[in-house]
Amino acid sequence: MTLNDHVKYIKPIEYSDLPKKFSSVDLLILPEDFDEASIEFLKYSIQTKVPEYMISGTPILVYADKRTALAKYAIRDGWAYIVSDNDEVLLTQAFEELYSNLSLREELAGRARKVAIQNEDAKIIRENFRKKLLLK
Repeated sequence: MTLNDHVKYIKPIEYSDLPKKFSSVDLLILPEDFDEASIEFLKYSIQTKVPEYMISGTPILVYADKRTALAKYAIRDGWAYIVSDNDEVLLTQAFEELYSNLSLREELAGRARKVAIQNEDAKIIRENFRKKLLLK
């Protein structure tokens, strides 16, 4: 359905079709809010779609304050292109660099898959959680 020349409504994608969709696009974006209240909350929280994005084989752009858990994870393990300042110029430069640099996109996508396999597998998460519970 077309609402006007600039807005189109597209039916939501079935959850089971998301992996195929994530793998078929050029870039996945993980934006977060930059206001202080959001940053305070996001210091301890990562979106549940992050591992799904990481395993997709598609490069990821993280647009989030460096104090958030998401940005810290991406910085620590190098699985995404990160813009950690709320700056339109830096964000535009990131898009331009990712658009023009195929080897960077391939490197980021490969690194994200590797990190997801190492860190995000359900068996690994359950075992790490079990170990942390036993330490307390």
